Amino acid sequence: MKKLSVVNISKDPFWKLPKHMSQALIERYSNKLDIDFIDETSGMRESLKDSHFVVGMPFSKSALKKNQVLERVHFWTAQVPLSWQNTANIPVSNSIGVNSDSVSEHGLFLCLKALRGEVSNKEFRKDGFAIAQSPKNLSCGIVGFGNIGELLLKSVSPLFGKKNILSRSKKSNNNIDNFFLSEQLGEFSKLNDYIFLTMPLTEKTRHSLDRESFFSHLKNNVTIINLSRAEVFKEDDLIEFFKDNVSARYLTDVTTPEPYPENGVLREMDNVFITPHIAGRRDDIWDLLFERTIQEMDKWISNE
Repeated sequence: MKKLSVVNISKDPFWKLPKHMSQALIERYSNKLDIDFIDETSGMRESLKDSHFVVGMPFSKSALKKNQVLERVHFWTAQVPLSWQNTANIPVSNSIGVNSDSVSEHGLFLCLKALRGEVSNKEFRKDGFAIAQSPKNLSCGIVGFGNIGELLLKSVSPLFGKKNILSRSKKSNNNIDNFFLSEQLGEFSKLNDYIFLTMPLTEKTRHSLDRESFFSHLKNNVTIINLSRAEVFKEDDLIEFFKDNVSARYLTDVTTPEPYPENGVLREMDNVFITPHIAGRRDDIWDLLFERTIQEMDKWISNE
């Protein structure tokens, strides 16, 4: 009998597989697979050495160093981790799209927070209240036009006067004023008052928003909302821009590292607001993740 390992190693209780779902996996597959639940990183290499299938949270590929029989891996994340993206000999899948609604809603929340002028990591102002912006005369741009980008466009379209998209390939959409291809990043960056980042992290997008191609073209009062990954920038470039342009604002759900240090530079900046990678935390997320996991595993077993 082949072995399934369930990597359930998150330290955050929210991202632990619910017990009733663990039981459901056992009931559904125990007559077809030997199922092993891995709850800690210690001893993982030994536990995974004879696994044919692995599902769960991301982990280091080095944990598979002893494994000679692995056939497939499925992650409970919206993106395949960067270190796993060039694993040609092992089919790797992920849960792309399951959290798109939740992430786009979080993007709208951050957008409204910025429009109301409450951006600082510090508590809500008691005096000297901010003056809210009217978005009807502002332009917004979305970088990346996958599931999250499309849903976000629907949410913010009623707010902003102009909507611009930057993506690898063009898609028709009646809500878009201008569509730019990735190589037009500089031209795109000049136009927008608000920029939403929704593209996946890949070798091509890692550090792709750099000082020369991106930051040098931005308006000095731009608002950037990051729903992608922090690694699309070099943090030094990011910090330099927002220190030099105090009217610009940066709202992000992602940082490097995570969790971001309490004494980190970004936390000390009045034009930066950080949420601790919570955009995907919604009360239905485990139902969606579990459904996707079952779909993947049923395909694996049907191919045996």
